[in-house]
Amino acid sequence: MKFKYIFLVLALIFIVGCTNNANNTGNSTAENNKEASSGASYSLKDLVGLKNNLNFKADYKLTSSSKGTDSSVSMTYYMKGENKFRMDTGSNNILSEVFMVNDEYVVCSKANEAWNCIKMAKPESAANEAEKNPDKYNPVYIGERTYAGVKGRCYTLVNVNDKYDIESCYAVETQKGLPLYTKSESKIDNFVSIMEVTRVYDSGAKESDFIYPAEPKELPDLSQMQNQGDACSVCTQLTGESKDACMQNC
Repeated sequence: MKFKYIFLVLALIFIVGCTNNANNTGNSTAENNKEASSGASYSLKDLVGLKNNLNFKADYKLTSSSKGTDSSVSMTYYMKGENKFRMDTGSNNILSEVFMVNDEYVVCSKANEAWNCIKMAKPESAANEAEKNPDKYNPVYIGERTYAGVKGRCYTLVNVNDKYDIESCYAVETQKGLPLYTKSESKIDNFVSIMEVTRVYDSGAKESDFIYPAEPKELPDLSQMQNQGDACSVCTQLTGESKDACMQNC
């Protein structure tokens, strides 16, 4: 379950717009109409573009619901421009840190005082598709809300990648573009995930925040190893949560 949360975090962060496509121009007709009627000064594309240039550190509460089971975990999120982010979670003496530094994606976990880090492929994201083709999903402005004392503007996108309905809110006063709230609901399995900011730190992320706690190892292609009848051998090189998750999925 703990390892599942890492990937829940990843999905949520990419949903709210950690991509290089945020500076595309042009809003959908539906969004433009809604913006005009509200007299708003920021579109969804504007706010995502601002987010990708931010330097911030913030705490979030992550919750998920699937098949009648609810779970929650806290996360600290660091971001320094569009090329550096880090997410920290922890429970039951297991710490997890997820990094993207200059397009290098690294997942680290600590158990029994030892850190293990693995280089991984950058996850696929519904946000990538939504930002490349905003007109396809007709983003609609649904009003303003306040989270952790920060006012934000909120939008919905429907049927992203023929699977997700997404609702997102971004700051419009302090730290313009800061992600405040994201809800993603899968039409396939009814899995619902929510990320809500609980604290925004006065100080932003520092360069030292993006140093890995251990030298990352390469993760071999498990599909190729499976064809060779040796899909689980890489797992023996890992420890703790990383090893358990690897063994479950090899």
